[in-house]
Amino acid sequence: MFLPNGRIDHVTAPVVNIGESEREGVDASFDDHFETGFGDFDLGLNISKYLTYKYTYVDDGLSFVSEDEAGRHDVPDLRINMNIDYTYENHSIHYFANHIGAQTTWDYVDGTEDSSLYEIDEYVTYNLSYNYQTPWHGNVTLGVNNLTDEEPKFDKCGGFSSNLYSIRGRTYYLALSQNF
Repeated sequence: MFLPNGRIDHVTAPVVNIGESEREGVDASFDDHFETGFGDFDLGLNISKYLTYKYTYVDDGLSFVSEDEAGRHDVPDLRINMNIDYTYENHSIHYFANHIGAQTTWDYVDGTEDSSLYEIDEYVTYNLSYNYQTPWHGNVTLGVNNLTDEEPKFDKCGGFSSNLYSIRGRTYYLALSQNF
C-alpha cells in the first residue's frame, strides 16, 4: 500500500503453496546376519534409484513442470550404501561404503548456456571403525571417516553440493561412552 507521498506503507505478500512434484524410483534393501565359530557377520546393502524427478516452478506468474532432473546436478539418480560388520566377543569392526552416482549439469561458457552437458563424477567414500565394549559397560571406538580422503565432486564452476558431499576429507575420531 502506498502513502500519498509515494512511500510504501506496507506490503502484502500472500504465500501460496502451488508446487507439485513427481518422484518415481526404486529402493531395495538387503540384510544378512550369520554366525561363525570365529565371530558374527552383518551385511547390508541399500540401493535407491530415481526413475523420475520433476517439480513445478512459477515464472512470471505461470506454473511450469521441470524437465526430468533425475541424474542432474544435486539430484543423483543412484545412491548405494553398503556395510560389513564383524563382531567377536567384546570387539567389533565396522566398514561402510557410500556411493553417489554421477550427475550432469549444463556447461556454461562466458555466461551463456552451451548445448553440452558437463558430468560430475561419481563419489565413493569408505568409513572404518573399531569398537571395544569394556567390562564396566563402556565403549571405546576408534575410527576414520572418508578413509581414502575423497574430495567433493566439483561442478564446472568449482562449486559443490554440501547436501551431498563433505568438504572435510579424511577425519579420525576417538569416542568414549559409559552406560550407568
